[in-house]
Amino acid sequence: MNVLDKVSKLLALAESPNEHEAALAMEKAHGLLAEHNLTMASVAAHNTSTPIEEIGHDLATSKLGATWVRQLWYATAKLYFCEYFYSRGNHRTHHTVIGSQANSQTAIHMAEYLTSTVVRLSNTAGKGTFRSNFRQGCAYRLAARMAEMRRLETAPSTTSSSNLPAIYNQSEAAAQDYMEENFSLNKGKARALKISNGAGYRAGGDAADSVGLHTQTTQTKRKELN
Repeated sequence: MNVLDKVSKLLALAESPNEHEAALAMEKAHGLLAEHNLTMASVAAHNTSTPIEEIGHDLATSKLGATWVRQLWYATAKLYFCEYFYSRGNHRTHHTVIGSQANSQTAIHMAEYLTSTVVRLSNTAGKGTFRSNFRQGCAYRLAARMAEMRRLETAPSTTSSSNLPAIYNQSEAAAQDYMEENFSLNKGKARALKISNGAGYRAGGDAADSVGLHTQTTQTKRKELN
């Protein structure tokens, strides 16, 4: 049995009504993905005979409310076949990720990991405007890398029989339909990026290139980010 088959079976077990069994299966699946530098996209492409899973939404909450956080979550969700929107309330940012259960949970785990990584790197890089702009530069560079990964994975290929582009299109359409049917959203205007410390922004971008973007092994239980 190859790695992708093993991951697929573990993801099936992750839907078990037994909470402990489901959490253990999801953690093992993430561990295999990280060990072999694979993403959920690879699993979906491997399961070519499997129809698009039922679409739903998953939630997470963060104390961080900066624009760079939301940009990072959006890019991560898109990479993992999902749609994303946020709301603010009670001094928290509430993230909503729409997609299949496996994909939305993986996207949330990855977004939480990347957000905490940006914060950790910035806290050792400097203070004040340097640190805040470091976070911006790091997050936007990570988002750009994920967008490029998605572009490469969905680009038509004359040498590969992968149906990954079709999977992306089907999943995206299903997630958008779900979002329109279940949520009434007001689209706000995009805010212009304000850089007050160019050195911090560039340092953050440089640091982002050393951050791994394969699926990380994380705890299933959600933790608020400070």
